Amino acid sequence: MEKTPTVASSALIKRNGEILLVKRRYSPSAGRWALPGGIVEYGETVEKAALREVKEETNADVEVKKLLGVYNLILKNESGKIENHYTIVCFECIYKESTLKPSYEIEELGWFKLENIKNLHLVSTTKMALKDAGMM
Repeated sequence: MEKTPTVASSALIKRNGEILLVKRRYSPSAGRWALPGGIVEYGETVEKAALREVKEETNADVEVKKLLGVYNLILKNESGKIENHYTIVCFECIYKESTLKPSYEIEELGWFKLENIKNLHLVSTTKMALKDAGMM
């Protein structure tokens, strides 16, 4: 059976000069900081997936503003064989006032100023999205 990439959606959420980030509890990228997001479900648009995943992971309500970019996360094992391939569709989103609460998938979450984000252990696709947004 031919393997294909897994499609995911993520959201770059800004508020007062800060970005909302989550620290992932599980693979891929366990223990790293990332934009909230996850796998697109069958029959779901990438926009709706971004909104759903943000709500599930952080309890935040957001609105999609625009497409930021599409990124590939290709994970290889020690011998160089591809283990996973994710294609991530990232949107800039507008934050609506809500009470943040991490889901079981998230170790912690928070709002970060750009100068503090540079010191975090970020997922590579999060770095790419921040760069495309002119923040890194």
